[in-house]
Amino acid sequence: MDIKKLQQELDLKKWYESIKQQKDTCGTYSYCAYCDITLEDPCANAYVKQESVEQKAEAVEKKPARAKAEPKAKKAPAKKESAPKAKKAPAKKAAKAKVVAEAVKVEAPAQTEEAIAEIKTAKKASAPKAKKAPAKKAAAKDAE
Repeated sequence: MDIKKLQQELDLKKWYESIKQQKDTCGTYSYCAYCDITLEDPCANAYVKQESVEQKAEAVEKKPARAKAEPKAKKAPAKKESAPKAKKAPAKKAAKAKVVAEAVKVEAPAQTEEAIAEIKTAKKASAPKAKKAPAKKAAAKDAE
């Protein structure tokens, strides 16, 4: 189709839609994304551009992608299904670790008890004393 004739058809369509919607519909059509307003027939050129882009996209979708020759993957050696056994620590390191662990067990309770005692005394010092209702007044109220 001739570009000039296509521009006239699109202008008429746009004109009638603008009247129908009571606003300018320029820029609202799908082909308007391809518009270059500086060209002589902007709508027609945008329409043709949209058509060519859509045709290229369809061609790419229909065309199977070329598969590149991929190198064959090397097979990994078969894994054993049993869980691996843990290695034992050397005797010297194991003995040293045992001594350190015992020292921590001995020191930790003493430090913990001291910390607990400090917390308790701090709470007692900072806690406001609660006022109790006098027993005599409460008894008098119960008697009434």
